[in-house]
Amino acid sequence: MPLPSGFGVDATEVTRGQYAAWLATNPAITGAPSSCTLNTSFVPDATCMAKPSVCQGAACATHPQPCIDMCDAAAYCGAIGRRLCADTDWTTACSANGAFTRPPGGGVGALAICNDYTAGGSTTVEVASKTGCQLPADSGFAGVFDMIGNLEEWADNCLNNSDSGFADVCKPRGLPFGQGAAAPICSQSTYAERGAFRETLGFRCCTR
Repeated sequence: MPLPSGFGVDATEVTRGQYAAWLATNPAITGAPSSCTLNTSFVPDATCMAKPSVCQGAACATHPQPCIDMCDAAAYCGAIGRRLCADTDWTTACSANGAFTRPPGGGVGALAICNDYTAGGSTTVEVASKTGCQLPADSGFAGVFDMIGNLEEWADNCLNNSDSGFADVCKPRGLPFGQGAAAPICSQSTYAERGAFRETLGFRCCTR
């Protein structure tokens, strides 16, 4: 999805079907950047994927991919000729370059439109199925879904603050289903180490 700010962003979070199709090509684990040399597999963590809050069954192929670390996400984006979204790219796409605090409608009358805390859900939904969870058509940023809710997302914003790189502190964006004390906004982030994974954390890719 090309955006007015001069870069492109995936219209949806990367789905489990898309990620599985990439894994089926047997991508090489070698050649990773120094911060990801401790990453030994791109396969989603099995224990994490078995959690009750993770969608189960064939219909889940259109749900976003959880249970992968930042190195997995970056490798996927690179393999398809894109890159993991930079922090400023992600917040720009979510807020229409600061015009809105969250999609849709800048947080006014927007509760339960995205699959976020306010919707009261306990798992993911099909990507783009919450059709109202996008910025208004006249914003120039419409057509990018689920920047808020469904899964929080890895961004290329990790600090280089560990010896291995794998333990660097990162700030996932876009609070997921079931998490938060109020309506999530684009400026919020959580915490995860580069090599961490959880059932609430996925990603999308960008291009420039």
